[in-house]
Amino acid sequence: MSAAELRSLLFEDSLERRQLNVTLFIAFIIAGVFFYLLVAMKFIPDLGARMLLAAVCVAIISIAGPRWTFPLYFATWFSQGIPAPGLPVTINKMLAGAFLLSWVVAWGRRHFRVPHTPVIILLVIYTIYAVAFGLYLKVPEAPPAIQPAMYMLMMLAVSSYYRKRPEFMQMLGILLFITVAINSIGLLEFIRGYDLFGSLSDQTTEGEWLRINGISKNAIQYAFITVWMIPWALFLHIEAKRKAAKVFAMIGLVLLLAMALLTFNRQTPIIIAGMFILGLPLIRYRYRPVIAAFLVIAATAVAPLVIVKLLGRLENIGGEGKPDASLAIRLDKFIAARHMIADHPVFGIGLTNFKDVWPDYRVPGEMYIIHYERVFKHHVDLGYVQLLTETGFVGFSFFLLIVLFTFRLWRKTFVQATKFPDTFHRNALAAAFMGFVQLGMSLFLQDTFFIPRTFLLFALLLALVTMVEDERRRLSVSRTA
Repeated sequence: MSAAELRSLLFEDSLERRQLNVTLFIAFIIAGVFFYLLVAMKFIPDLGARMLLAAVCVAIISIAGPRWTFPLYFATWFSQGIPAPGLPVTINKMLAGAFLLSWVVAWGRRHFRVPHTPVIILLVIYTIYAVAFGLYLKVPEAPPAIQPAMYMLMMLAVSSYYRKRPEFMQMLGILLFITVAINSIGLLEFIRGYDLFGSLSDQTTEGEWLRINGISKNAIQYAFITVWMIPWALFLHIEAKRKAAKVFAMIGLVLLLAMALLTFNRQTPIIIAGMFILGLPLIRYRYRPVIAAFLVIAATAVAPLVIVKLLGRLENIGGEGKPDASLAIRLDKFIAARHMIADHPVFGIGLTNFKDVWPDYRVPGEMYIIHYERVFKHHVDLGYVQLLTETGFVGFSFFLLIVLFTFRLWRKTFVQATKFPDTFHRNALAAAFMGFVQLGMSLFLQDTFFIPRTFLLFALLLALVTMVEDERRRLSVSRTA
């Protein structure tokens, strides 16, 4: 934006100026509500009154609409356990309620729709099944695993609301900014040499053992949420109309790559390589070779900082002496999961119940780490094993059907998008494909299916399906007119 355009936006009456006023007004409302909530929590002793005040604040925030409440909700995904001051709930849950309420209110003012596809039906059935059996088989005193139900509703809301190109691009731009801004804490950790938010981490590291994690629980989660945004940063760079937006997206892409590699996770470079090797050929862009070369150069620039530590973490695998702790603990969990599957093959042990029942499945003499750590709440980590262990063969069958129908839906939509004169839909679907490559590869070592970003990935795909269908109809009408 030039100086003249900025001056016109700020001082001359126009539609853009009015939209800016509305945006600033809504932003001030949200900021004022949060400030009032923080102050009120200090001076209101009664819990019931605090909960009522929190409900009022949620209702006020929802007035801003999904366009604002969803980015706010998304910003809490980086560390979902931050409590609201003086309340027995987290900020994440409060903003989740505000987002869903704003979506319901917006539904009455605007026609929303989701595509008619078996993918949605299977996802809804699988989520309800997993949550219901998780509650039924829940270990006494363990917290209920109902979050996937919220993620499912979020998926339906996002896929039905963001179905216009400008809104879709704007939303992704905001998510990219939030991701880079919050995860930049990891860069500060790398510069300072220690974990800045150790209280939010499951293990504090520093010095030569530092693996940056920002405000996430660990370096693996930090890397996943960083890599998740990389395809969409590339898409924004390609499809943005303004030069400033293209530059911003490219800077974000480079920072995301650097932050992901500086976690020194062994699987992260492999996943990134898989995403680009499989996804980049699907993209149509005249500077695609330049982008590929630029990514290689950016990766090479940080390689000297990464390779030494990666080799240090790999040297113990399969060697003599003390085994690699990361590999050993996953082997321990696989042994425990194998016995759980044998005892509960049909419906599984219940979603998230592994952390509560694993001590009963320890095998003396076969385990290296978790045999001695009964007090810890270990999760399966191995995603495919987790789905089979906690949802059984019934649930895993639903998962395989979801994979099959999702690929069919993506392929059908991508083929249709290749027939359009512009590249927007094709490149967006290529970015979604890269996201599913990351998901499929990460599930070998991480339990990343029943998490919010996976449901958001499905939401983006479903929104693109609607947009492609609308574009097909528009082009068909224009040809016959």
